[in-house]
Amino acid sequence: GAFCLTREFPDMDEYGPGTHFDSFDNNFNNLKNKIDYYLHCEERRQEIARLGNYYAHENWTWQHRINELLKLVEKWSG
Repeated sequence: GAFCLTREFPDMDEYGPGTHFDSFDNNFNNLKNKIDYYLHCEERRQEIARLGNYYAHENWTWQHRINELLKLVEKWSG
């Protein structure tokens, strides 16, 4: 898996920030500080990457996407 550092987004808490990925706000000093931190904390960075990889394999499969699509179809068809 790869380490992901992303801009904050709506409903982010649902996806486990700090566990499966980390985020920064629109403050570029915050981004720089996070980059510096993770460049020096390889073990923590690798742990987040490993957990993110596991999360993706468990929760973002084709079967999950198909189930979400079917729920939308049901919702729209009334």
